[in-house]
Amino acid sequence: MDINWLKLFWELFKTLAPSIVAWYLAVKTAARRSEKDKKEAREQLRIAKDYNAEVQNKAYKLQFCLRELENREQLYEKALSDTNVVSECIHRYFKSNGSSESIMVSAGDLINQLHLVMHSIGTTESLVRAVRPSEVVTFEENLKLLKHYGNKIEKSMNYLAHVKIQKGMLGRKQVNENFNNEDMHNFFNQLLNMRELILKLIYIVLNEMG
Repeated sequence: MDINWLKLFWELFKTLAPSIVAWYLAVKTAARRSEKDKKEAREQLRIAKDYNAEVQNKAYKLQFCLRELENREQLYEKALSDTNVVSECIHRYFKSNGSSESIMVSAGDLINQLHLVMHSIGTTESLVRAVRPSEVVTFEENLKLLKHYGNKIEKSMNYLAHVKIQKGMLGRKQVNENFNNEDMHNFFNQLLNMRELILKLIYIVLNEMG
């Protein structure tokens, strides 16, 4: 029996060809899909990295602002405390249960703290602008008044800290002429206003940090 090989091969080809073509197309499609998936995965990874970097940068900035604001708050807290100490020392002095030496020491402490507060003004304003620009106007208004009364208090404290206070009525006259209770009260209030503004900014940063 003679076999028609050509016809046999043709029949086999007609039978297998669709399967081969289908397999080839499936492989190509899978390869294209795999490449597309890889591109999408790389793009998602890039976006995730950029997002994480942005989140990290924001977190670092918030942490920096929080740390610096807390430092400023401590400066004002110490200045408020020193202001109270001076007033109390002078009050006791006039009631004859305080000393001129305590006035000199407390006045010197307040001068030093006042200088620290004033030296921090520039960076404090930068922090205000970074955290809540809309509060800059309030900051500048408070600063204007703080400087106004601060100059008066600095002059008064310099005298009380460096000039020897005499005994008796002469000493009382010296203190009375170089200490204005109203100026000290106004100075205290402006320190308090600045501290409250800084506390407000701290709360804002904490909320941003979640």
